[in-house]
Amino acid sequence: FAVVADEVRKLAERTTSTTTEIGGLINAIQGEIQNAIASIHQGSQQARNGSALSNEAAEALTRIHTGAEETLDKIRLIAATMTEQTAQARHIATQAGNIIDLSTRNTEGARSTLAEANQLNYLATNLAEIGTVFKLGASGEAARRIHTGMPDQVAELAAKVSRLMEEAVKSKQISIEDLFDQNYVPIPNTKPAKYTTKFDALLDRLLPAVQEPVLERAKEIAYAIAIDRNSYVPTHNKRFSLPLTGDEAKDMVGNRTKRLFSDPVGKRCGAHEQPFLIQTYRRDTGEIMHDISAPVYVQGRHWGGVRIGYKTE
Repeated sequence: FAVVADEVRKLAERTTSTTTEIGGLINAIQGEIQNAIASIHQGSQQARNGSALSNEAAEALTRIHTGAEETLDKIRLIAATMTEQTAQARHIATQAGNIIDLSTRNTEGARSTLAEANQLNYLATNLAEIGTVFKLGASGEAARRIHTGMPDQVAELAAKVSRLMEEAVKSKQISIEDLFDQNYVPIPNTKPAKYTTKFDALLDRLLPAVQEPVLERAKEIAYAIAIDRNSYVPTHNKRFSLPLTGDEAKDMVGNRTKRLFSDPVGKRCGAHEQPFLIQTYRRDTGEIMHDISAPVYVQGRHWGGVRIGYKTE
């Protein structure tokens, strides 16, 4: 019995130890279960949160889809409108092209009409002056011959003056800017007033060679001079360039060079660009004079003109 009792005791001890171990395992398992339950709760909450986010995402996607559909509809409308506007723009461009073509034709027609009007004005002006020839009675035929020859003489003089100025610029005797100088500087103590420019000294040397022979060819010619666009005469004929006396009345007749002839006839002589222009007027000296003028060009620019004064009686 003692042996049996000892074995029973040992068995009981082992049983107690095992029971204790099992209890520990059970406690550990319960802890793990509690942890698992907590994890499940947490996972469930996250799942619920994820579901809510998924719902929100789905709603957002639905809104995006709806917005995209609306945008697409607007794009289709814009495209249709642009197509229509493009067609209208093409139509407008075609009409504008037609208008431009018509405007160009009208402009060309206007230029042609203006040129014809200028020509008619030129003819009317000259015919009005030449018409006075037929009122001269017995001397009419002689006057007619004088008038008839003047257009060629003034055209020849204009060509010679143009050539002299062109050659002076080409040979660098003067610059084109100085030749067209419009700064008229008063010459002190002159009455009637006289002026100097950047080109009058040069023309004093050049112009007599072409101006004086015109006077020598015909006794009826009183003067043959160059005049710029502002009616300034830089170099008059020698017979009208006598030394100044200080007597205004004498100098009015005897020294007419370097003056601005601002009377209506003088202004037109240098300003017009007709082939020639005939004017009949009373000079400031009291004489009745016919004046024929023609334009002068230098390098294609209108410098002024030349004028020839003559009598028919």
